Order: sequence, then structure tokens, then C-alpha cells
Amino acid sequence: MESRSRRRVSSPERNTDPDGTFVRCTAEMMGVVQGVGLRPAVYRLVTRAGLSGHILNTSGTVRLVLEGLRQDVAAFMEDLPRNLPPFAALEGIRVLSIVPISPPAVSTDRSGFEILSSETNSPSEICIPPDLAICSACRAEVLDSSNRRFAHPFATCTACGPRYTILSRTPYDRANTSMRRFEMCPECREEYANPSDRRFHAETIACPNCGPQLKFRRSGGCEAAGLEALFAARAEIARGAIVAVKGI
Repeated sequence: MESRSRRRVSSPERNTDPDGTFVRCTAEMMGVVQGVGLRPAVYRLVTRAGLSGHILNTSGTVRLVLEGLRQDVAAFMEDLPRNLPPFAALEGIRVLSIVPISPPAVSTDRSGFEILSSETNSPSEICIPPDLAICSACRAEVLDSSNRRFAHPFATCTACGPRYTILSRTPYDRANTSMRRFEMCPECREEYANPSDRRFHAETIACPNCGPQLKFRRSGGCEAAGLEALFAARAEIARGAIVAVKGI
């Protein structure tokens, strides 16, 4: 964590624009930057900073475009490596360009920042994190009988859940994982689109109504589903049998 906070931002050239200049800064973030909640985290940081622009996954990096006063953009980029999600491992930020732009026509306190659809560009190295153990927030939901994810074994968010084992190709998007077969229900879609929700742009989001379900099978076929499948597997283990577990 300490070494990550000292990562330097590389710039193609020295910027000599006056502080009052509005600029557009385009940068690439490299390292373990996909599947770790980076885009939602940056969205919240940029919104709080009052800057504009967008962020998206590419085949091997995360591209960030910021617009605002030069000194505000520079301060944000300097602080960014110290404010990343816990499982992000930033190897560096490469600034591709900093160009002057016209100031906004209307002053507004609302950030015009977006998470855009991913781009598949030329193949490059990409670092996807391993599957992440369930976080305390998801665990609390699973154990809460009043929660809609009570006893749901596939509860995840941007801080936990499967990553490497469900990915079929890059970039890390739901459509490129085994979760693509499960269409989000209205409740999950609302969480996915809500910037204040911890499942904002969580590609593995699901619930009992729309996500994967537990099934227990013997050689003769499916014998139980849902919680009954869990109880059946537990009973088999208790009597000394071997139970194989298959992922999503």
C-alpha cells in the first residue's frame, strides 16, 4: 500500500499553461486496475472534485479523461494514487496528452463525469485479480434474514467475488464473464446504476431473483436446489462423503 502511494504520474511534456486555463488531460492507468472497483471509485472522487470527463476499460488498461482548471486536474492526478480501492495495484499512470480547451459555457456544481462502455483495442498485457473473498458488508447481508440476499451464496460487490475464474476475455465486463447468462433484475440494475451504492458498476452483481442458483447432484441427476442443495451437501460431508464443488 505504501509503495503504491508513491507511484509517480508521468507526463509527456512540461505544462506551462497559466493556472486559469481549462484543460483536458488524457491518461492511462496500468497494473491491476480492472475488476477491483477502480472505475466506480474514480467516479466518486472526480464527482467530489467537481471535474468532468470519463473513464473506461480498454483491453489492458483503464483510460481516464479529465476536464477542468489546470491546477485542479494536476492536484487530482497527484492525489489519485493515494485514493485507490484496496485491491487495486497501480503500476503507473501515463499521461498521454494535456490540451487547452474552452471553459464551460455555463458554470455548474454538478460533475459531467461518466463511465463509458469499454473499448477493445490492440492486445496488451492485463492484470486481473484473483477471486476475492466475501467482504464484511456482503457477509452481513447473507446472514440478515430481512435482506433480499439472505442466504444467497453468490452475493458480491465491487470489493469481493469471483474475478479471474469467470473471465473469458478482456476487458473485464459482465458480457465477457460467465455472468453474461444472467440478466439483471430491476433491483440489481438500479444498484448497478447508482453511484452511491457499493454495487455501482459491479460486474458480478446478482441476487436470488436473477443470479446463479445452488444445485446438488448425484450421478442420477439434480436432487436439490437452493438452500436444500446446501443442506444436502453438508449432510454428505458429515457422513464422510466427498463433495465436488463447481463454480459459476
